[in-house]
Amino acid sequence: MFGAGQYDGQFDILCITCGNTQAAKDIWKETHCDQKIRQWYEQGVIVTGYSAGFIIFFEWGSTDSVPGPKGARFGAMPCMGIIKGGAIPHIDTQPERIPDFQKFMTENPVSPVLALGEDVMACYRNEAFERALSFQPQPAAFWITQDRIERAKIQKTS
Repeated sequence: MFGAGQYDGQFDILCITCGNTQAAKDIWKETHCDQKIRQWYEQGVIVTGYSAGFIIFFEWGSTDSVPGPKGARFGAMPCMGIIKGGAIPHIDTQPERIPDFQKFMTENPVSPVLALGEDVMACYRNEAFERALSFQPQPAAFWITQDRIERAKIQKTS
């Protein structure tokens, strides 16, 4: 990846992969990379990510990088806030993320909250949700509230 201030207009897509969300956020803040990512996004660079790279764009994200509420395996952390609401990854392999995030929501109103399984992509344009895409036969995507789980519509791809 380019260091802060080194973008020369030669790329159209920035992909942020998985890892420790809190550590990445701390490094980005220290190096001002968070400001560059926001600037690139505002300049029209497509930003995308998986796992930690998915949740980092939202106001809040479900993560194992910070402790969760008592009895919860996963915590919630403030993220970059480019997209309003919260994000929960890996719900088909780690379904306990949803009730853990709902516990967090009892004291912290977060809305909307999008929960995605493996191999599901959410498409946003100008911070507004457009659609979810997946090539999986039974993809998982849900809108989460404090007391409700609603299946999100997913467009199948091949």
